[in-house]
Amino acid sequence: MNENRNLSSVSSAGTIEDEILLKKQIIGNHISNTTAPDDAFYKFAHPVLNEMQAAVEKNVKALENLQEHVKPEVDEWHKKEARSHIISGPLPGSGQAVVEVIEKLEQIILYDEDEDEDDSSRQRETPLQVLDEDGKMAVLSHSVAAYMSTLDHGHLRRLTTRIVSDTTIWLAKFFRFFGSSAFFHEDYREGLLRVCRLVLHRRYPKYASEGFEALYRRPPVLYLSAAARGGMAQFLCAQLGLPSSCVSTVPCGVETWNRYKMDKVKLEKLIRDDIAAGRLPVLAVANAGTPVVGQVDDIEGVQDLCKTHDIWLHVEGHGLASLVLTDTPNNPAASKMADSMTLTPGTWLGVPALPYVSLYAASEPALVHAAGLAAFNSHLRLSCLPLWLCLQKLGSEGVCGRVGHACELSVVLHEELGKCPAVKLISKDMSRDGQRSKPELSPGSKSPLINCSVSALVMFERVPPACVFRYTGDPEASGVEVAPYAENAEERNSCNNSSYIDALNNWLGQTMQRDMQEVLIDLIDLESDGVCIRFCPLENAHVVGTTMQDVEDFIACLTDKIAILNATVHQRLLFRNIVKSNGNLRLVDIGNWAGLGAVQFVEQMAEVVKKGIEAVNKDLEQENAEKIMQEGVLRYVPLVGSLVNWWSPPPKEVGIRGRTFDLTSGMIESTENTYKYHMQIQHGPAPIQKLQILAQPHGNDGSSQQTTGSEKSSSSPDHASKTPTTTTSSDDSGDGSSEASRESLRRELTSGGGEAERSQYDRQGRYAMKRPPAVPAVPEDEESAEETAAPPAP
Repeated sequence: MNENRNLSSVSSAGTIEDEILLKKQIIGNHISNTTAPDDAFYKFAHPVLNEMQAAVEKNVKALENLQEHVKPEVDEWHKKEARSHIISGPLPGSGQAVVEVIEKLEQIILYDEDEDEDDSSRQRETPLQVLDEDGKMAVLSHSVAAYMSTLDHGHLRRLTTRIVSDTTIWLAKFFRFFGSSAFFHEDYREGLLRVCRLVLHRRYPKYASEGFEALYRRPPVLYLSAAARGGMAQFLCAQLGLPSSCVSTVPCGVETWNRYKMDKVKLEKLIRDDIAAGRLPVLAVANAGTPVVGQVDDIEGVQDLCKTHDIWLHVEGHGLASLVLTDTPNNPAASKMADSMTLTPGTWLGVPALPYVSLYAASEPALVHAAGLAAFNSHLRLSCLPLWLCLQKLGSEGVCGRVGHACELSVVLHEELGKCPAVKLISKDMSRDGQRSKPELSPGSKSPLINCSVSALVMFERVPPACVFRYTGDPEASGVEVAPYAENAEERNSCNNSSYIDALNNWLGQTMQRDMQEVLIDLIDLESDGVCIRFCPLENAHVVGTTMQDVEDFIACLTDKIAILNATVHQRLLFRNIVKSNGNLRLVDIGNWAGLGAVQFVEQMAEVVKKGIEAVNKDLEQENAEKIMQEGVLRYVPLVGSLVNWWSPPPKEVGIRGRTFDLTSGMIESTENTYKYHMQIQHGPAPIQKLQILAQPHGNDGSSQQTTGSEKSSSSPDHASKTPTTTTSSDDSGDGSSEASRESLRRELTSGGGEAERSQYDRQGRYAMKRPPAVPAVPEDEESAEETAAPPAP
């Protein structure tokens, strides 16, 4: 009774572990409480107890196996239980305390629902960026802006006007765009969209009243580079209500140094063609550093084209950050390089939660309002409060110092990589840049590039915003003789497969990410160059705290890795030559693997034949030894063997026993069936064919071969070449053997027994052998039909 209650309590608890322990405890108590039995009882109970113990151990083992089987389900149930309190559900009727709501929000932020199933922890803290004082102030300013919205409307309007005005003036001075207005937005594409609306209202005065009818007479054309951000053209057309034909994509150059730059010649041709077709070019977008590679368009040349054809020029890209480092006179005419530009100050300064800014040339207030660039809502205008606080906190020297530090890291890495012959720079052509003078450093400044006495356009080319490079292999290290006219990297590395070079770059990037975590790099796949490594200090240098010493360590580590790759490429060529020189080895290509290569052993025909002959000789020697042991050694002794053989003749052998070796299948078999059935047996797969009775040419009367029905196709030369047959004559074909013996042999061969061989038999004793893999026995009706088709016996 107690045991039953204990078991019921365990089952109600629902834990398998407790049930197993309790059963073991019950068995132990039962055995310990048993008194010492006498001999008669022991003889009777001992086998029973042993059987019970074995049964209990078996059940316990089954429970343990069940526990291991349901363990994943139990763990998954615990995970769901831990996640259930943060899953969205209906709003509770009664409110919750602030502490509970904040705790739920904390669980949502910290709990990673995409964690691996093998992770035993139910909650894993997700990595969050460590904020400095500037970042904390920017995050806090959003709460302050929300709290400021409770002010009186008049006071709030005057306050927001002052904040927006101060921020606009500071940014215009930083980026040398004097007399401009600013538009603050949360989406990067929103600034260009509002500028396009401003341009449409400017070039089409009746656009506000007539709408699309004003655009019908001369459709507008927007020019975007092929290296622009993906999806930008579709976004503009969808938001402006324009067809896709209103956006013209300008191709990039074909040379290495301008492969990711807008081709100015092709842009000019497109503009002239559109004007000739009755369309109106209204806006062109140039890149001061393309989004991925960081190459800078020929902004000066594009600016001249835009001035000639009255086209609005919009510039964007990380290269605009270098404008804060230039020393340009406060002359709007001398410093203006575009009609509008989009800035990302939060990314360049390493401060989160800062808005994007679009600076545009001042225009008529009515057009600005029509384009949506001037917001009347004070709450929306307060979005610039975090930037206003951050700029005051850093000051002009702090802003220039952060941007200058990031640009200096990029310049140093470019210069060091330009000295390595095994590395190809994608973001900048150092050979074309070697003759240009470097910016003179300003003594006493916090950043070596501050207040450089160069123009903004020269600064774009001298200070690349990103460093993109690719390992291409060292011709000297690879042992390849290079022609003197082979100048580009593709010809120098023609001996290497592009997919293999991509694998090497993948290995290089992954190892550098693992070993140098202080320098954040990305692996990108470019359509023209393949897998490359990208380092953009303007995006992450201040976030992770990358210093100049980190970049120097990165260069040293990269040099060691490149030496390893050079040795790998060199040894790979030697490895492939060795494999090709050996006839038993074959190269196997493994995709996306940066090793020497894979090799497969291929057994040659000579080796196969040699091994087959050795196996046959060994088998024959063993068979001869067994034969001598069975017949007796005396039969093989001279003189004595003759007497023994006369007294007791040896059994008559069926035929000469030997071995056959099939080169196709590599099988070794006895020749017993060959001498028994007077035919050779073909091995290997063959199509299933119906048994055919053929009349072969025989006798001395010169009678011809006879076939019936479908047998004609089988006797053709083409068919004979595909399915070879062997025709032999039996030893008793001319001695008039009985019909019964031949019929018995035919039935034996066609019944499917023995070796399951199939034969073609005639009444003269000659038969042709074809061996399909399996043919069912011929029914009686088919046998009779075949016998009828056969010619009569002579």
